[in-house]
Amino acid sequence: MSTRPVVSAYVRIPRGCTMSCRFIGREDIEILIGGQRDGFEFVVQREALERLVELGQQALAGPTQEDTDDLDDIR
Repeated sequence: MSTRPVVSAYVRIPRGCTMSCRFIGREDIEILIGGQRDGFEFVVQREALERLVELGQQALAGPTQEDTDDLDDIR
């Protein structure tokens, strides 16, 4: 089994966007961002989701809005 993603995509998820998940099989979790008709779905294995959550926690601990505003002032 390959460790590379099957599809590459850019998805922007706005505040308040609906999100849901369902378990398919023993290891796979299907995540739906948005609605059934206009959303983005992907399947992730549990271990990969744990790593994704870890990355999300790192991102949340990153720069605040004030920090990014300061960067805009420098440019």
